[in-house]
Amino acid sequence: DPAFGSDVGVETIWREGVADEKGFDRIYVAALRAVGIAARLDDKARTEIWNGKNWEPAPRPLITSFLHPKAVESK
Repeated sequence: DPAFGSDVGVETIWREGVADEKGFDRIYVAALRAVGIAARLDDKARTEIWNGKNWEPAPRPLITSFLHPKAVESK
């Protein structure tokens, strides 16, 4: 939800069940860490995971594809 504030913490996002894109990445990092996966936010606030040698972008969950739905063309 783009209208939801970016300045809220993980606990608020979890409790409210809503986040903007930056908030989603914060909760994504928290969830990955909770199951033992080394994760962090990069300089653009996107989730990265440690592959054993380097930090790499984390796979984007399917739910993020709903953020910017493509226009459906009518025939």
